[in-house]
Amino acid sequence: MKGGKRTGINATLIPTDTAGKYVEQFSFNRANYTVIYLDKDYAIEYDCNEQLGVTNYCVHIMSRTLTIPQEKLEQLKTFSLGLGLNPRNLSFQKTEQFICRNSWENNLRL
Repeated sequence: MKGGKRTGINATLIPTDTAGKYVEQFSFNRANYTVIYLDKDYAIEYDCNEQLGVTNYCVHIMSRTLTIPQEKLEQLKTFSLGLGLNPRNLSFQKTEQFICRNSWENNLRL
């Protein structure tokens, strides 16, 4: 949200020759997306891009439910850290996905 209004940016995911790996194409830059963990309830995706000489990276932990039990979240975080995907040792930041939550709840009613 920006200024109390929903905002968004459209992009295209382009599959690569590697299963579970995609390139996201925005009109202004590209990001590489790789699915690094997937089971029936959870997924972890890693992405990185370089813009103006700065490398940005992020690990997204996703759930089929609105919440993740703390113990499971810790397991998934430990798994991704074990892959060396946090070279700058950034701290974990939880981001509420209200727009996605509303969309997900609406899809359940269909």
